[in-house]
Amino acid sequence: MTQTFGFSGVYRPIWIIYGLIFGVTTIAALTNNLNFETWMKLSMGGIALIFAMFKFFTLEAFARDFGKYDIVAKHIPFYGTSYPFIEAGIGVLFLTNLFIPFALVLSILVFGIGLIGIWQALQRGEQTQCACVGKMFDLPLSRVALFENGLMVGMSVLMLSVAL
Repeated sequence: MTQTFGFSGVYRPIWIIYGLIFGVTTIAALTNNLNFETWMKLSMGGIALIFAMFKFFTLEAFARDFGKYDIVAKHIPFYGTSYPFIEAGIGVLFLTNLFIPFALVLSILVFGIGLIGIWQALQRGEQTQCACVGKMFDLPLSRVALFENGLMVGMSVLMLSVAL
């Protein structure tokens, strides 16, 4: 089966989620005269919380599939089960504007570790399911997952570098 990364392909749910999050946060920023930093915190919080929510719906299946490619969950299964809670916690911190330096560092660590595992699995040519939205959608692990984790790491690094 040919993967298509376009809006009409198997990744359509992911693009819709990102479109909604970025659309709502952009409207909130524009109508409330919020700065770019606040827009990034709202966006990152929305991404983390929504993606965690999908993982909660199918927690056991998520942990099983996540453990196939994540470098920590592969060796420590409890991390796979805990991951949606950690991700949701990161989202809540960003959305409530609490402990932002901690949230940024945690985001870099958590999503950076995920980025490494995804990269390694793709380099080995593994054909596995992406656990990014739990098991709500049947998505193959691909560069889209790299984009998701890379986006969170990149935004966190940018915000942390501006804060220092």
